[in-house]
Amino acid sequence: MESPSMESSNIEPPKTSTNLKATPSPVPSSRANPPLPLTALTPNSLYILLHHRGAPSPNTYHWSLYLHHTVPTGGTKIHTTSSAGRWMAAHGDTKAIMREFLLVGLVRVATIAEAQRGLARRLITAENGRLNETEGLTCKTWARDTCERLRGEGLMVFESWEGVEAGCVALGEGWKEECERNEQPRPVGELGGCGFGG
Repeated sequence: MESPSMESSNIEPPKTSTNLKATPSPVPSSRANPPLPLTALTPNSLYILLHHRGAPSPNTYHWSLYLHHTVPTGGTKIHTTSSAGRWMAAHGDTKAIMREFLLVGLVRVATIAEAQRGLARRLITAENGRLNETEGLTCKTWARDTCERLRGEGLMVFESWEGVEAGCVALGEGWKEECERNEQPRPVGELGGCGFGG
């Protein structure tokens, strides 16, 4: 498969190749406020979602991906779940991503042009049939491997997964207490160095 060019995927090279910066949304949180509308999300963008798992230790989130299309159509949530010792893919379209139970927050990590959406879906689901053959699989390693495949085809721009993970965790730790109090709206952030922002 020929890798798409940076131009075809609408991704600009990052302004800096080091020190990914996590920038949270400035929207204030209040328990009385409703969830953010889909207009708070950038069309044709890939987000990493962090969900609270109830564990007190840091960096114990459920990791998933959300490919946002537009406000009228919403987008596709993509993740893996474990039951009875087996992993399974759990992908589906949704217009209610901002109302997810125990959602800590969303972190924008890539722009996926509409023309590249089909390729992105194929890359994201490429290992669905082999999940239980992957040694040491977790929701986080699945997210890592998926992002690495997207990077390999030019649909994501980042220097290292370690930097992406650290940026997401930094945001998640800052947002976790609000999630525990069920405060709304849940925040949206983005990582600098991923081909947009700074």
